[in-house]
Amino acid sequence: MAGNDIHTVYLGGYVDWKPPVLKSVDGGQTWQPVFLVEGNQNIATGWLGDGGDVNWYWTGNVLGLTTAPNDSERLTVTDLGFVHMSDDGGLAWRQAYVEPVPRGVHFPDLKSPIPPSTPVPTI
Repeated sequence: MAGNDIHTVYLGGYVDWKPPVLKSVDGGQTWQPVFLVEGNQNIATGWLGDGGDVNWYWTGNVLGLTTAPNDSERLTVTDLGFVHMSDDGGLAWRQAYVEPVPRGVHFPDLKSPIPPSTPVPTI
């Protein structure tokens, strides 16, 4: 919890082989999920996640969850090897463990450094 906003709190854990993050803006009276792993709905991820080299079940549970000392909108979540960050209270997340993948590029496209239609020179 950020020191300047004691009503906004976050909770991380482990449910159905996925790392959930919940948010409350009323001191814990009600909770909403903000780390939406199904289809990477609000997460710009690297090679982890739906459609990635490893799925969310591989990460285990949320091991670390923190907010900036005076900004409840800036948070970081960690699990068994990955880091994700948000600057808008969990509306959108970005990974912080590999070079970002451009939107619209699918994982199989990244496995080959040479596009399939490019002729390979022979020596």
